[in-house]
Amino acid sequence: MADFQFRPMRASDHPAVAALWRESAALMGLGEAFLPPVPDLEGRLAADFGEGWSVTLAFEADTLAGFLAVHPADRVLGQIFLAPAFIGQGLGSAFFRMAKDRMPHGFTLYTPAANKRARAFYERGGMQVTHTKAHPEFGHEIVYYAWPGV
Repeated sequence: MADFQFRPMRASDHPAVAALWRESAALMGLGEAFLPPVPDLEGRLAADFGEGWSVTLAFEADTLAGFLAVHPADRVLGQIFLAPAFIGQGLGSAFFRMAKDRMPHGFTLYTPAANKRARAFYERGGMQVTHTKAHPEFGHEIVYYAWPGV
């Protein structure tokens, strides 16, 4: 496992985090048509992850390796995204443990059904499928999870 350093996200991090988000999202199995441009993701970082959200970045040396976004009050794990070069090095597991530590009474999350790698990861971590439904805008199937039995 690499030696990761963690810190909260700052506004100055948005361009790098958005680029990593897009690069990682390309691995979800949905295809290029479902990947928002980096500027749109930068806007989401500023607009969607404000009050109540905790966004943690991981670095290996000076390289951004991934990010975790949780909303403890609502018990939601909103995002775990890793730079492809850091998949399989224990960072996803470290972020998942952080989410469990910050929300010990449980939380929910969702991911596209096509994101088989993430689904297997969450299910190995004890997440339980609660339901599936079509994405309201794009129509692809979304799988919803809860831990533990939220």
